[in-house]
Amino acid sequence: MKQYSFYLYSAKQNQLLTLVGTEAFVNSLLEELSALISYGSSQMGYICVSPAVKDNLVKFSDKWSKDCPKVKALLSYISKLNDGEYIYVVDAGFPDLNRQLVLVWIRETAKGHDASKAMDAFLRYHGPLKTKYDYYSFGFDGIKHYEGEPDKSKRECRFCHGVAKENPQSSALQSEGRSIVRFGDKNNAHAISDAIGNKLLFCLEECVDCNSNLSKVERDFIYLMDWRRAINGIRNKDGKLPNVFGKEAALRTDSNGVQTLYVNKDYLRDFSGNLIRFRLNNKKVMTDQGAYRAICKYAINLMPSSYLPHFQQTIDWIAGRMSATTLPVVMTAYNLPHIDQPVLDLFFRRSDDNSLPLCTAMLYVCDMCYLYVLPFADTDKACVMHLNGLNAYWQPFCQLLSSAIWKPEDMSDFDISTPWIEVSLPLIDGLRVKIVSGDDEHLRQPVSDKPNTKPREKDTEQDFPKFDSACARYTNTEVLISKIVNTDPIPSDALHHATNKMGIYIELDLPNVTASVVVNLSIYDPTGHIEYLNFAFSSHFDMIKMERYIEVNDEYLAIDYHLRDYLFYTACNMAAPVFKERIRNTQYAICSLEKALCIDKRVLSSIDYIIRTKSRMLKISDIVLHPVPYDV
Repeated sequence: MKQYSFYLYSAKQNQLLTLVGTEAFVNSLLEELSALISYGSSQMGYICVSPAVKDNLVKFSDKWSKDCPKVKALLSYISKLNDGEYIYVVDAGFPDLNRQLVLVWIRETAKGHDASKAMDAFLRYHGPLKTKYDYYSFGFDGIKHYEGEPDKSKRECRFCHGVAKENPQSSALQSEGRSIVRFGDKNNAHAISDAIGNKLLFCLEECVDCNSNLSKVERDFIYLMDWRRAINGIRNKDGKLPNVFGKEAALRTDSNGVQTLYVNKDYLRDFSGNLIRFRLNNKKVMTDQGAYRAICKYAINLMPSSYLPHFQQTIDWIAGRMSATTLPVVMTAYNLPHIDQPVLDLFFRRSDDNSLPLCTAMLYVCDMCYLYVLPFADTDKACVMHLNGLNAYWQPFCQLLSSAIWKPEDMSDFDISTPWIEVSLPLIDGLRVKIVSGDDEHLRQPVSDKPNTKPREKDTEQDFPKFDSACARYTNTEVLISKIVNTDPIPSDALHHATNKMGIYIELDLPNVTASVVVNLSIYDPTGHIEYLNFAFSSHFDMIKMERYIEVNDEYLAIDYHLRDYLFYTACNMAAPVFKERIRNTQYAICSLEKALCIDKRVLSSIDYIIRTKSRMLKISDIVLHPVPYDV
């Protein structure tokens, strides 16, 4: 059996059609399309609908419907169009740029304009860039797209590498350490969050567990877009307009679907005529880096699987298996024409110039566009991590929206913040705006009326006596590993922006009243692929009254974070001179333990504790004991 896939575009509807039949059927189909097309070929050309066209398709359908029952879908599509309307046929194997050109032709022809001029103008702006890269576009034509392996038995999750139980080799793969995972139905994993309007794009290679766990990653970007999606009328997965609450305003939707924005009069920035200007903050919190991870996840979900091996570290970063302190700048354009369905464009570099990013993405959502690179590709050099807003690299991409005002944004910050937007709204037409006092009930967020909803418990820390550093007496530091792994010359910028991977343990021996801090540090190039050096050490302490700062019983475990900080930073300070001596007279002499271990506060959250009591040994992570107000 043979199949042929092609797109049908018209002013009324767009559709992807895949017809399967004998080789004779497919050959006859191509001949029939060629005969019907007024201009072009069976692979890309337009048909002018007429009674003769419909009659020919009726005869063709009657002849081949037993061989391919789905051929009736082609007849059904054309029968809905009026005589004189146009259909453009495009081979599904053609580049996405061709399909975008067709949509330009359809739009301009329907308006009665000269479509050829519009297509020429489109190519002038888009052609040079989109033909320079391997270019893919998703969501632009209203057609559902399912990225990934359609056969569930052959799927591998893009994020955990688990395989389906339907895989014939699942038992053997499981014995090799691969997870056996479950994949939902084809609409289970939205490739872009459905909360921001995505109804068309799905990833077949994201397992149910990863889809659930990584929804927390997407949440940061959803919260960032809350006000924009609400004001622009973007409905959530339940088809409802979201309610958004901030300190100075609340946007509510009543039972009839009517939106009203209630604004606290004390926060108005400007009030002139029928126009008000103010800042809208969201009560929900997020991190900039979390939002960056989310939009990179969208790209991973939709990229062709052949590129995935280059982005394994990107996937680890998205999934929280590695941290980043510095990321490439993201370019943003605001106040664009509003769209309901997000569109994602992916540009993959064809050249061998590894000083340029392997993948650049443009995400169009609500009234914005995000232009960004996917960090940590295994082909990219160090300089890719530090593209800035003035870099000439961005300019050809920004020209795709030549009238937009682009601004660079640093989205490396992992501290929690409140997303906000500046808005100017008219008091007439469209969105209803009401100016109210600060105690107005509409500004208060209602308590959820969902059944079984429990009040959120406030995170609390165990109360300990005031910390006294005299409780820990430093004794000595042992060097466990000191190894220069890479001796090849490296550029200086690669060292300034190196990637650190580490394992940190604090061992607390209660019976012997001692403590040890064990650190294993590996320094890599900025992309995290080339290991430069490995240094591991263990610092030891004699403890006095250690029980004052540790609480251990059958139901409860708590460790004073002051004790953690003192042990860890003292250990680093004592090991620092030893580390410096080991790398003196090498190209790594500018490296320091302080920069690698003591600047990024997320390092503390990566510590694991080993607690020895008289009867047992316990192991627990710091993030479990000490919840933190930032993205780890």
